[in-house]
Amino acid sequence: MESKVLDEKNVHSGHRQRMRAKLVEHGQRIFDTYELLEMLLYYVIPYKDTNPISKRLLETFGSLDGVLLASAEELATVSGIGERAARFLSLVGALSDIIGGEMLPEEYKAFDSYSRIGEYLTELFENESESCVYVMLLDNGLNLIATEKLYSGYDYESSAVKSDAFVTAASKYKAAFAVTAHNHIHGPCYPTQGDRATDMLVSQALQLAGVRHLEHFIVTGERYIGISRTVISGMSHPLPIEFYGEIEESKYVSATPFSSSRCEREELFREILSFAARDGGEALAADRLFARHHTIENILNTDLYALEAEVGASRALQIKLCACICSRRKTDKFAFGVEHCDIDIAEYFKALYIGVPVETVYAVFFDRRGRAIKCECIGEGTVNASEILPKKILHSAVRTDAAAVALAHNHPFGVCEPSDEDISFTALLSEALSCARIKLRLHAVVAGQTAEFIDAMLGA
Repeated sequence: MESKVLDEKNVHSGHRQRMRAKLVEHGQRIFDTYELLEMLLYYVIPYKDTNPISKRLLETFGSLDGVLLASAEELATVSGIGERAARFLSLVGALSDIIGGEMLPEEYKAFDSYSRIGEYLTELFENESESCVYVMLLDNGLNLIATEKLYSGYDYESSAVKSDAFVTAASKYKAAFAVTAHNHIHGPCYPTQGDRATDMLVSQALQLAGVRHLEHFIVTGERYIGISRTVISGMSHPLPIEFYGEIEESKYVSATPFSSSRCEREELFREILSFAARDGGEALAADRLFARHHTIENILNTDLYALEAEVGASRALQIKLCACICSRRKTDKFAFGVEHCDIDIAEYFKALYIGVPVETVYAVFFDRRGRAIKCECIGEGTVNASEILPKKILHSAVRTDAAAVALAHNHPFGVCEPSDEDISFTALLSEALSCARIKLRLHAVVAGQTAEFIDAMLGA
């Protein structure tokens, strides 16, 4: 009997490893809904085959949405679901409800002024007892994505400080802007020649990587000063008046206290993490994630390998699987073979991008009666690849015998305001499709759970 139990355990272990490997390699698109639910149950049902259990759940409650709406008591009535599994599923349901309703904590909203960044950094360095170097990574709306300590125990001018560490951090979080900073423990709050030389190298490396180096700060106690604007002459900054207008050259600025707040939903997230590993480290893992990403939505959208480095492989994969479930819960509601209004299409696109850390292009194709035929991932990377994307979209539309196309791309960790390149690309695509008598119904730019249409700007 014991041998039979062990054999069953090994078989399911191998199957689970293969399923997880497929999820990591291909993402959620290749899986049916019951398979995603099956994998989610791995965390609370260790040795049983969770495939039939996931199917029973979907049959009992009608859909993934029904499963995640059910109470723990209702879930526990399904064969194979115990109290622990029921609690876990209800928590994931609550997590899904949060997405789109979070407000970024006040102290992490747009860092669009010199003094705002300086005050944030003085608090960051307040408890540092040795020289260290930080980088703040910002999206294209100047909202904070993450803050990382890159060096500890070294002055900024030290030969140990290399520009590649800054580029790696900015690339990991897909940052649009970077603010760098270091401290002078004993003063003075003024850049040395070595600081300026290092800053020039870091700025040039970031610029080559496509990341704008907004400023470098030196902090001493409650005083700070920026040096990049005096080093890189003629560099174009995004907010030259608002950001720099308040500064007088070579004057120190004293910081005012910078308040911090905690995400109210942290306890829910901590409990979910406790199901991934029984090591008691969920509180530390949750603290680390919220300190870097600030909202649950940002955490779900973070790259798997970045999460692994922060909280380990098991918790990282659990977080990405939760993102897949949250996405699928909403996309399953979008029916094909029927007509949809533009708002329904935008909601579908927003759901597709839950958990997606890279810029990705999706298209939904419609027949001559306005019914949705299919959705296709056109590609990952940049939407501005104008030589490739129109041809690929046109090919897919013709192959599908589509009369209209709705397109979407995302700005990960950014704002949904279309860029000039987005608008010109949309006009180009519309013209290319019209040659085949296919209408571009809309082009949506998605950032988080917000979307903006570019269809009104086609003539721009």
